[in-house]
Amino acid sequence: QPTAEGQLFTAEMAQKGLVNHYATLEVGEEADEETIKKTYRKLVLKWHPDKNPTDRAKAEEQIRLINAAYAVLSNPTKREKYDLQRCAVDKNRRGMAPAKPKVSPKMSVPKEFMMQPLGHPDRFLRYDGKKTSVPGRLDVQAKFDDFFQSTKLSLWWVPEVNNQCRIRALGSKGRGDRRGAAAGLAGGLNLSFRVSGDAESEVILIAAEKGKRTENVDFMVKESPEYEGAFRFETACRRGYYLAFFPPTDLRVVPLLNEVPGRVLDFMLVDFSASLKYKDLEEVLFPAAEPHRGSFIPLSQLRDCKEVAGYFKKVLQKPVWDAEDFAAYFEGHFVDWEYKASDQTVRLRPLDERLGQNLRSASSTSDATLAVLSAGDELAKLPLAGALRAIKLLSATKPDVETKLKSKKPGSEVERLKLLRSLPDALSAAAEAPEEQQRGFPSASEILDAAERLSGLMPAEPTPDIVEHRRAAVRSLLDIAVARIAQSTESTPLGIEDLLRVLRLPAAASHDATLSKACAVTLAKANRASLLQVVQKAAALGCESIVQTATDAAVNGLDGASPEDSAAAIASLARSGSRTERLAEALQVRGTTMSICVLAPAFLALYERELGQDALRPLAESLAAKAPWSGLGPETLLSLAMAAAKVSSLGILWGPVAEAAAVDTQKWAVPDLVRLLLAVARGKEHLKPDSKEVLLTSVGSRLAPNFADMAVAELVKVLVASSGLGASTLLQAAAKEVVIRLSDLSLPQLLLITQGFAQGLAANDVALQQLLEFWPGKLKGVGAASKTMDAGLSADHLAKLLVAVSPILKTGAAPGQARIGFIKALGRELLMRALELSEPSQALVQAELAEDGALASFPRRAELLSALMQQARAQKASRKASRSPSPGGGGGATAKPSKKKKRRR
Repeated sequence: QPTAEGQLFTAEMAQKGLVNHYATLEVGEEADEETIKKTYRKLVLKWHPDKNPTDRAKAEEQIRLINAAYAVLSNPTKREKYDLQRCAVDKNRRGMAPAKPKVSPKMSVPKEFMMQPLGHPDRFLRYDGKKTSVPGRLDVQAKFDDFFQSTKLSLWWVPEVNNQCRIRALGSKGRGDRRGAAAGLAGGLNLSFRVSGDAESEVILIAAEKGKRTENVDFMVKESPEYEGAFRFETACRRGYYLAFFPPTDLRVVPLLNEVPGRVLDFMLVDFSASLKYKDLEEVLFPAAEPHRGSFIPLSQLRDCKEVAGYFKKVLQKPVWDAEDFAAYFEGHFVDWEYKASDQTVRLRPLDERLGQNLRSASSTSDATLAVLSAGDELAKLPLAGALRAIKLLSATKPDVETKLKSKKPGSEVERLKLLRSLPDALSAAAEAPEEQQRGFPSASEILDAAERLSGLMPAEPTPDIVEHRRAAVRSLLDIAVARIAQSTESTPLGIEDLLRVLRLPAAASHDATLSKACAVTLAKANRASLLQVVQKAAALGCESIVQTATDAAVNGLDGASPEDSAAAIASLARSGSRTERLAEALQVRGTTMSICVLAPAFLALYERELGQDALRPLAESLAAKAPWSGLGPETLLSLAMAAAKVSSLGILWGPVAEAAAVDTQKWAVPDLVRLLLAVARGKEHLKPDSKEVLLTSVGSRLAPNFADMAVAELVKVLVASSGLGASTLLQAAAKEVVIRLSDLSLPQLLLITQGFAQGLAANDVALQQLLEFWPGKLKGVGAASKTMDAGLSADHLAKLLVAVSPILKTGAAPGQARIGFIKALGRELLMRALELSEPSQALVQAELAEDGALASFPRRAELLSALMQQARAQKASRKASRSPSPGGGGGATAKPSKKKKRRR
C-alpha cells in the first residue's frame, strides 16, 4: 500500500497530468526488468476482460492502463524520460528549487530536439502543414517515421541577443533547409503568434526570412523556475506571454497570469536522436504478421524475424523475449492478437475482428468515433459485440440541431451515418452465423438495448434510405435476440420487461409463435398489470399467439380472486385486446357470484370488443336474471340500451333497462335521456306495454319542463323517438313545443317531425293540423326544383312526405282549407321535380294520384301523371340501351351494317 508521502506525490502527479505507472503495475520505483515483467503477466491474467465478464468495462480500462505502464517501464529510453519528469514534479512538490544551470540554454539545448509538455511524456509538439498541435501517438493516424519527422525542431538563435531564439520546424518543407539551419541562417518555417491586449494567440508556422519584420516568431528561452530540466518560452516582443500546452492537444501563447487548470508552461526538450527509441513493439510485430493476417503462425517465426530481433537489440536493448513474455504481451493486447499457448501459435486478427475487439474495448464516444471513421470495408463485417458497443457509445451523446448550428461544425453525424449504413450487412451476417458461434453472443437483453438505441443514430431529418437502413438493422437485431431466446436452456429465457421491449418493435409480429412458446412460463408467473401491458402491445402488433398465451395466464390467475377483482380483470383484459371468447367463458363461469354492478361493466367491455352474438347471449341472460337493476347508474344503463339496440340477440335486456331507468330519471342528464329514448324506440318490440308506459311517463316528467330550453335538434330527436313508441303525454308535450318553433326547423327536420306526428298523433290532433297548415308556406314559391334541393330536401324526400301524410289526407280529418293548401303546394313541387324521382318514388306518387289516392284532388293531376309516365319511358329506354351491345362489340367481332335490298319497280 502506498504511504501518505506516496499518496501526496501521486496527487501532485495527477494534477500535472502525469500518470503513476509504477503504481499501476504495483511495483516500486527501483523495480528491475524481471520484476516488472513478472508483475505485468500477473496483472494481465487478473484483469483480462474474459475473466471479468460482470465488469468488463472496468477490466478493459485496467488492461489499457497496465499496457500503457508496461510500454513505458519496459522501454529504457521512455522510462528514463518519464523518471526525469517524475523527479522534477517530486522536487517541486517538496519545495526544492531547480539546480542552477552550469551552462546557458544555447549550450544545453540539443541542436535537433522534440518538445514534450511537462507531465505528458507521451505527447509531442507536432506540425502538419502550418498547423500545430500536441498529440500522442494514438491520436494521429501516421506511420512511425511520418509521425516523428513532424516533431523535429531546432532553435535559431538571434544574433547579439542572449537567449532570444526562433523555434524552427526542421521536418517541414519550408524555406531554409537543414543546411541553412546548421549554418545559423534565418529562414524556414517557425512557430509564430500574434498577441494583443490580454488575448491569447494560436500558434502556427510561418516563413521568417532575414530582413523581414519577425517580432511574432521570437521567443526568450529560459530554464523553468519550478521544474528541473524543463524550459519555458516567453515572447520577446511582449513580456509576460508564454508558450503553453492545454490538454488534450492545444498549443497557444497566453498571458502568465491567465491561469487555467491543466495549463502547462514548462517543456522538456528531448534529443531527436532518441526518437527511434519511442517505437512501440507493435510497430514491428504488425508488419511481420501482416502477410498472414487471420491465420495462426508459430511464435518462433515472429521471434526469429530480423526486424523484431533488431527492435529488441536497438530499442529495448535486451534479448528477444521468451515465449512466456510474448504470451503475456499478446494476452494484454487481445484487441489485435489471439494466442494459443497449447502449440505456441499466434495470429493477427482480421480487420473486422480487430475492429470488433477495438469497439468492444472502447470506453468513450471519441474512441468509438475514431474506430468507425478509420474503418474500411471491414465495418460491414463487424462482429455483433463490437456493433452493440458502437451503437451504445455513438447514440449516447447525440448533439441537438441547435448546437450544431451554433458551432457551425458537422457534428458527429458522419460516423453515425457510416455505422448505420453498415449495420444491416453486419447484423445480417451475425444472424446467419452457425449456432456454435452464436454461443458467445451478447444476451438478448443487450441486443434489445441496441435495437432501442438505434434511433439515437438517426439525423434530425433522415433520408428514406437511412430510415430503411435503421428498419433493416432493427429487424436483424430482433432476429438475433429471438434466436438467442429460442436457444436458451433456461425455463424463463426472457423476462417480462424484455418481452415488453420486444413488443415495442414493429417486426415482433414475425416471431409471434416463437416468443409465445418461449415466454409461456414467464407469462404464467407475471402479475396482472404486466399481462395487461403484454396483451395491449401484442394485440396492437397482431401477435395472436402471445395474446392467447397472456390471456390464458391472466384468466388462470383469477382462481381465488374476489368477484370484483375477477370482473375488473376481465374488463381490463378485454379493453387491452385479449381474446374475447376466452374471457366470455371465464365471465360466464364466474358471473353467477357477481352482483349486477360488477357484472355489467365486464359485459360491456366484451361487447365493445365486438364479441359474437352467440357468446353475448348467455351473458345477457345472466344479466337479465339479476333484475331489478336498481344499483346501476345512468351511464351503464345507457350503454346497455345502446348495446341492445345494435345487437338483436340482446333483446332480453330491454325490460330490465326500461324498469331501472324509469325508477329515477331525475338523475339523468337530458342529452342521455334523449339517447335512451332513441335506443328504446329501436327495441320497442321487446318492451311490455306497462314497462313502456312507465318509462315514457317518467322520462316525460324529466324532459317536458326542459323543452323550452332544449335545442331544436334535440327536440326533434325526442319527438321522433317518442312517436315510435305510440301515443303518450311525452309525445303530446313535445309536439306542442315543436309547433311553437316550426319556423326554426329546416326542411329535413320538418319532414322528420311530420313523419313522427303522422305516426304517433291522432289524425284530428291540433298540432298535426297546425303542421299541415305550415307546410304550404315552406313549399310556396320554391321555384324550379332549387330551394328545396338546396335546403337538403330531395325529390324522393317529397315522395316520403306524401306517403307520411297520405292517411290523414285520405280520411279528411284535416280541415278542408289546410288539406287543400297542402295538396296544391306538394303537388306543384312534385310536378317541377318529377324528372328527379327514382323509380320506387315514382310508383309511390302514381299510387297517390289514383282516384282514391291522397293527390286525387290535385288540380294538375293529369299533368303530373303524364310527367311521371314520360320519365318512366325514358328510364326504360335507357336501361334497354345499356343492355344492347355497342357497335364493334359482341365478342370482339365487328358488326357490319346491314344492306337494304333495293325494291324492284
